[in-house]
Amino acid sequence: ATPPAAPTIGTPTAGSSQASVPWTATTDSNTSPDFNLAPTDYSIQYQANCTGGWSTFSHASPITSSPATVTGLSAGTAYCFRVAAINAFGTGDYSDTSASVTPYTVPSAPTMVSAARSASQTVRVTFTPPNSLAVVCPTSTAPPSSRMRCT
Repeated sequence: ATPPAAPTIGTPTAGSSQASVPWTATTDSNTSPDFNLAPTDYSIQYQANCTGGWSTFSHASPITSSPATVTGLSAGTAYCFRVAAINAFGTGDYSDTSASVTPYTVPSAPTMVSAARSASQTVRVTFTPPNSLAVVCPTSTAPPSSRMRCT
């Protein structure tokens, strides 16, 4: 008996200083429950900027299903991932490398928020953007009476 075959990596999804990493386990003769060879954990490795050496995601309890959330990543840095299945006979081969994904940081709430009626059926809302972020005005397809206007 041997370790499990390499999983097929999916496309990761960015989160706030984290990424959701999906994969599909390969079904082969080594994953049969009859032989107790099914994966009991998965090893997930990542590369910052998709170059250099691999780091292994440290997790307290076994990862038994896809996707897994890899935490502790730096916002604004691109990451690539690979996954290997583990069973009683060891760690199998790693998957191919995933596409890159760049985690982000959720900004804090705006401050100094105020609203005042400025004309018939309009309200002017002012605020200080959080974390020095630029304000991006949304495009509205709502009826004119409920449109937003950014200045």
